[in-house]
Amino acid sequence: MAHAHASVVTFNAETMGKVMGATAPAFVKFDFPPCPICQQLDAFWDQLGDAYPGLLYRVDCTQDQPVCAARSVTSAAPGLQPVFKFWTGSSFRRYAGEPDPKALVAYLQSKLTDEQLQTLAAQAERKQEQELREQQQQQRTRPTHAAESAADAEWRLRALLATLAAGALGIYALIKYLGRGPHEQPAIFVVAGSYSQTLPHVEGRGDGLYLFRLHEADGSLTPVSCVGVGVPNLSYLCAEPPRPIHGGALPTSCPPPHRPPARPARSRRLRRPRSRPATLPPPRRWRPVAASRGGRAPRAGLLHTRCPPALSRRALPAPTATLAPPPPTLARPPPTLAPPPAAPGWPGAYVLHAASEAQPEGSVLSLFFDPRRAPCLKVIDHISAGGGATCHVALLAQPEGALGEAHGKGPASPLVLAANYDDGSVAGVGATVDAKGRRTTAMARPLMLRAPGGEVGSKVVAERQASPHAHCCLPVVPQGHAEQHVLVADLGADTVTQYAPGAGGAQLRLVGSLAAPAGAGPRHLAAAPDGAHAYCVCELDNTVLVLRLHADRPPELKQRVALLAADGGAGAGAGGAAKRGKKAAGRTPPPASFASAIVASRDGRHVYAAVRGADLIVALQTAQGGARLAVVSRTPSGEAADLAGADETCWPAHTPRDIKLAGAREEVLLAANQDSHSIASFRRDADTGALTRLSIVESPSPCCLLPLAWPPPA
Repeated sequence: MAHAHASVVTFNAETMGKVMGATAPAFVKFDFPPCPICQQLDAFWDQLGDAYPGLLYRVDCTQDQPVCAARSVTSAAPGLQPVFKFWTGSSFRRYAGEPDPKALVAYLQSKLTDEQLQTLAAQAERKQEQELREQQQQQRTRPTHAAESAADAEWRLRALLATLAAGALGIYALIKYLGRGPHEQPAIFVVAGSYSQTLPHVEGRGDGLYLFRLHEADGSLTPVSCVGVGVPNLSYLCAEPPRPIHGGALPTSCPPPHRPPARPARSRRLRRPRSRPATLPPPRRWRPVAASRGGRAPRAGLLHTRCPPALSRRALPAPTATLAPPPPTLARPPPTLAPPPAAPGWPGAYVLHAASEAQPEGSVLSLFFDPRRAPCLKVIDHISAGGGATCHVALLAQPEGALGEAHGKGPASPLVLAANYDDGSVAGVGATVDAKGRRTTAMARPLMLRAPGGEVGSKVVAERQASPHAHCCLPVVPQGHAEQHVLVADLGADTVTQYAPGAGGAQLRLVGSLAAPAGAGPRHLAAAPDGAHAYCVCELDNTVLVLRLHADRPPELKQRVALLAADGGAGAGAGGAAKRGKKAAGRTPPPASFASAIVASRDGRHVYAAVRGADLIVALQTAQGGARLAVVSRTPSGEAADLAGADETCWPAHTPRDIKLAGAREEVLLAANQDSHSIASFRRDADTGALTRLSIVESPSPCCLLPLAWPPPA
């Protein structure tokens, strides 16, 4: 039975409610007596509680079984070792290391910010001073020895105070040293945006971003975290290039930061950023899933990973493992000095932007992503994109001085291009964010592009093409040129429009428009690595257009490839020549399937497109330097068994809404199945382009995916 200690709080139903209702961190030790390791760690746990007052908790799972069961803590091996869980302020994360005092202290320091460490150190120092005053009071009430002089008592008091001060400084230095230790390993994270506002199988709202960790060896995805953003219908994600963290070493290629002489001197003490979204509600915790579709009951508090029966589950990670990987060992030099040439730069963090189709007006949401912090996803702000149903975002590089950091202390922030489906416009949103993940200037719309053809669509498909509907904007550098151009796919007008840099840092001029086949419905774009060609997937006729790019004239249509077989299924075959004219399109009945997304590999050898309805991922191989495409395979985005759940829930279809290539060599393809609420992973053959299914994980209504490498590339 765990003994009581003044600095270690008993973790019961009452204290558990207080912990989960607050944002303060907590570290809980679950004991299973008789347990030799539990008894050996009791004294260490009490000493650690004295160093961190109010942070440590203890529970005896043999005496308070409901509390342990509520946190999914069971004794799989009775009497062997205790279980440790850390409360980050939004979720419990299980400690997966060895029950060793040094490892526990290192893990605890990795989860606390500098501000929290300073607060705890101050609390411990105040407690020591209070104990010292009580000790002095007791000494004054006792009769002093006749031989003891006042000088001896004063000397002992000063020696004791000096010892306590030296001990406090040593503890603080140790905490700072351990906080900079290696606690992160390289990993690939996948951010999934939820589309539906309410989900029948998830308690509460579905307006959130879900974070997974991708294991390249077997393609499995482990749920890590979730943040409620308060904005539903997230349809696309993009990420700015990573930037150095405030207070860390800059890359050796960057000049050392300096302060202007006119500005007053600032304190050299660096503090972690606080999450302060201006108008958004606080992040919501990840709600438990009501039932599993993989034949097992879900684990409390997280979505669970599923894998096809034919695949081995031996290498799959535990679904409840929510610990972020540890950061690399780097010594942080002073912020005003350049780092040593041999020392690598401290990894930066990502700034993410998401498109929201929420009505009546779409918006762009900005977030800060850093897996070393809790929470790792932090909402910065969001702004209206000036049109309804914002369905796509992309980043356009800006020249120096256009939309740079405040006071000119950093490179120019990219312009966020937002495609608005309702009115067919493309807005440029200026979102300037500093290295602390805070907005430094008010977000504005310095750029607004309207459809060149006016407010009338092609009207071939009346219910979808009555007016222009901008669906995708793609920055691309044409081959042989240095400046970025922008391609805009308009589903309603059947056009692909090209813009080039104009006068001013945030202005674009019209180059021209390509008239796509009537009724095609251009939806999404992908560019070849060399910038010579672009590939446009058309939603209404399920084709891919191969476009030749030029810097001084509109794109040129080189080929039109059909994604589906003649019967509309997954049979072999590719499309032929393009059929022009409204009469030809009118004689063809509207397809039952709708193409959704397209992506090109970095080596330029393969292109992949997703088709909803048929629920297929079509692999195409390039030829003639990317000017020709040929279908090589059609792979289902999900299996029929994935549509049936253990609670007799049956999803209507998979509906692959987005696909992405992930991994250092792009060996994994991820598909977001919106209607079956899952993310499927496939192994990609770099030679043939064929796909082999690996695993599937549950995710509420995934609409967009964004793989992120950690640490960020230099």
